[in-house]
Amino acid sequence: MALIGAMAAELATLDGAEVTVRGRAGASPVPMGRGGRAITVREYDIDAIAGRKPVVGILVADSAGVRVDSVELADAPARLVELAGSKVWVIGARTPAGALRVDSYGVLRSGAGGHD
Repeated sequence: MALIGAMAAELATLDGAEVTVRGRAGASPVPMGRGGRAITVREYDIDAIAGRKPVVGILVADSAGVRVDSVELADAPARLVELAGSKVWVIGARTPAGALRVDSYGVLRSGAGGHD
């Protein structure tokens, strides 16, 4: 069964990740071999990447720091900071102060970019 819809492109970036997808199953709008069915993705959760639960959200870089939604990132790599405005996933360990130290990350959807 194929995945279709606006969020299907985000899911396509998650090779090897464990995900939970919610949507509507139905006939595929394009020929797909046996069955010809697809799920129009309404929403999804990333349950694990490399066995670890990621933080997922919009990357913000401003005078208050770097964060994914409300989760502060510690020592974020410059290449990640440049992706501000993008929807990303981040895996890492928490610092004693509660920030997430970035071990790895990926882009689900490119955003506006830039920061102040």
